[in-house]
Amino acid sequence: MDTLGAMVFGIVIVNAARSRGVSEARLLTRYTVWAGLMAGVGLTLLYLALFRLGSDSATLVDQSANGAAILHAYVQHTFGGAGSFLLAALIFIACLVTAVGLTCACAEFFAQYLPFSYRTLVFVLGLFSMAVSNLGLSHLIQVSIPVLTAIYPPCIALVVLSFTRSWWHNSSRVIAPAMFISLMFGIIGRD
Repeated sequence: MDTLGAMVFGIVIVNAARSRGVSEARLLTRYTVWAGLMAGVGLTLLYLALFRLGSDSATLVDQSANGAAILHAYVQHTFGGAGSFLLAALIFIACLVTAVGLTCACAEFFAQYLPFSYRTLVFVLGLFSMAVSNLGLSHLIQVSIPVLTAIYPPCIALVVLSFTRSWWHNSSRVIAPAMFISLMFGIIGRD
């Protein structure tokens, strides 16, 4: 999910900088790199904490439970009710920021190609998100894994190829076939 998030939020960061009057490519690159470095450090710390949590929580909860249940059981055991409240607040803030960012990015993208206003698309995407959120985490994971498994290889290929675009005269002749092949592997590789 981090690769997909990085691709979407990179666009959000660039558009936010442009809306504040930053138009020089060098400054846009600098701001995007700094935002990426901050996010990378934050994610590294988060994953290190989750590794530690995973290694210590084997006796607290059934290991077939979803990640939210494991995280809640560990925080409840370690920090009590106050920790659970803080965890809920942090997850709420993180999810709200992500939801707002994705909704804005999707509405901005679809407003360019569909005959609907940005405001209408935000409303429709919000309603869709509310409906999907009621499926429950386990069911949502079960439904999304086949889709994510199919689109991860092209996303990873796109990130890797973005660093090599200057090597070719016509990069679309390299990127498009690589994306197609990686998508085929993503679709075929699902079990």
